[in-house]
Amino acid sequence: IILRAFAGGCTAMTGTEAVSNGVPAFRPPESRNAAITLRWMAIILITMFLGISYLAGHLPILNLLSESNSHSRTVLSQIAANVFGSTSYFFYYIQISTFLILILAANTSFADFPRLASIMARDGYLPRQFARQGDRLVFQNGIIILALTACLLVWHYRGKVDSLLPLYAIGVFTSFTLSQSGMFIHWKRLNDKGWLRRALINGCGAIITGIVCIIIITTKFKEGAYIVVILLSILFVTFKGIKRHYVKSALQLALPRRYESHETVNTVLLLVPRIHQGILAAFEYARSIGLDCRAVHVNISADPRRLEVMRKDWDKFAKDIPLVILESPFRSLVGPILEYVDEALSEHPDHVITVIVPEYVPGKWWHSILHENAAFQLKLALSSRRNVVVTNVRYFLG
Repeated sequence: IILRAFAGGCTAMTGTEAVSNGVPAFRPPESRNAAITLRWMAIILITMFLGISYLAGHLPILNLLSESNSHSRTVLSQIAANVFGSTSYFFYYIQISTFLILILAANTSFADFPRLASIMARDGYLPRQFARQGDRLVFQNGIIILALTACLLVWHYRGKVDSLLPLYAIGVFTSFTLSQSGMFIHWKRLNDKGWLRRALINGCGAIITGIVCIIIITTKFKEGAYIVVILLSILFVTFKGIKRHYVKSALQLALPRRYESHETVNTVLLLVPRIHQGILAAFEYARSIGLDCRAVHVNISADPRRLEVMRKDWDKFAKDIPLVILESPFRSLVGPILEYVDEALSEHPDHVITVIVPEYVPGKWWHSILHENAAFQLKLALSSRRNVVVTNVRYFLG
C-alpha cells in the first residue's frame, strides 16, 4: 500500500520535465530563468498537493470508480462541491480551470517532444526528418508522430485515465533519471571549479528518480507498465541501430585523399510502350544525351498486327535509333526490362545505363485514375540496380 501510494503521489511531479527539456526556449540567461520557473512550480505543486490531500482526508470523498459515485465525479470536483457548493461560482471556476490546465498540460508534450526529437536526430539517434523545421518554424514531423501515437494509446486504452497514468509516470521518471545521469556525466567530464558539488547533486537526483521509476514499474507492472518496459527496450535497440547506420554511411561517403576523374560512357535505353507525341519528345531527349541509344519495347499484346503497325511508325518517325523488341510470353512488363538491363550491365560493367521512362500527365488529377501508371512500377524496380539512372520525360496533356 505504501509503495503504491508513493508511486501514485510521484505522478503529481510530472510536468516539471517540460521545463528541463525546454531550457533553450527561455530568455537569456536561460538556465537562471528555467531554475526560477522550477522553484515556483515546486512551491505551487507542494502547496496544492498538501492542501488537496488534507481536504480529501477530511471530507466525504467517494472513489471515482465507486458504485455510489454514479456520476463518476472526480476528487477535485467533490472537494469543490463540499467547500463551495455544487451550484456556486467557485465550483464552476475550479472545473473550468482544471479543464484548461489539463489542455495546457497535454500541450507540453507537443511543445517539448518535437524539440527533444530534433536534438536526438541531430546527434544521429533518430531519422534526420525529425531535425527539419516546417514552414511554421516547428518540428512538424515530431508533432505528427506524437499525435498518431497519442491517438493509438487513447484508442487502445479506450480513454481510461487510470490505465494511461502508469505509462505516463514511467516515461516521466525514466526521462528524469536519464537527464540527471547525463548531467552527472557532464559535470564529471567538464571537471571545472565546483564540479564535484554539482555532480553529487545530479547523482543523488538520478539515484532517487531511478528508485521511484523502479517502484512504479514494480507496483504498476500488471496494470500496463510492462508495455513501457518492452517499448523502451525496443526504442533503445532502434536508437543504437539508427546511430550505427549513420556512422557507417558517413564513413562510406567520406571524401578520399585523392580523386582522379574518369570519363563516363553512357548507354541510353528509351522504353517505348507505343508511338505517340510523348514518345517523340522522349526520343529527342534520348538522342541528345548519348551516342549509344536504343529503344526498347516489351511485346505484351497477343495481336501481331499492333506490333507491325508500331514497326512502321517507328521507321517513319525515329528510324535512326534501333528498336529492340522483347518478347513476354507471360505478359510481364517489368521482368523482361530488368533482364535486358542486367544483360547490358554484364556486357559493359563500367558503363552507366540511363533508362528513359516516358510518362504523360493528364490535365486533371482525377484523370490519372483512368490510366495505368507503369512508369512508377518501372522506376521502383530499377532503383535497386547499380550504375542505372532512371529519367522521367513527362508529356503534359491539355
